[in-house]
Amino acid sequence: IPDLFAGQSGNANYRVRASRHDDPTEVEIHTLDTDIFYVTTGTATFVAGGTAPDAKQISPTELRGKTINGATTYNLSQGDVIVVPRGIPHQFQAIPSAPFLYMEVKVR
Repeated sequence: IPDLFAGQSGNANYRVRASRHDDPTEVEIHTLDTDIFYVTTGTATFVAGGTAPDAKQISPTELRGKTINGATTYNLSQGDVIVVPRGIPHQFQAIPSAPFLYMEVKVR
């Protein structure tokens, strides 16, 4: 996903992106980045927290998995904002009204 904007504020770097999902995603864990999502279109069932027992490292700062246990479920729709701190497993489990569009800010 290309960045719409990237910059620095104090000691933090950030990137702003326009993102889209039409289908459920893998579990993601970012070891350095906090994600901030602002939903612009659609609905999604999003889970965050708990553990991802099958997560595997795909890069030095990213893990991916298939399952997430003990997470909190959020039903996201237009206008919602959710913050996922670094190190927290998260996943879009269902996208009942695709496309699901959101602005994503990654803060490191």
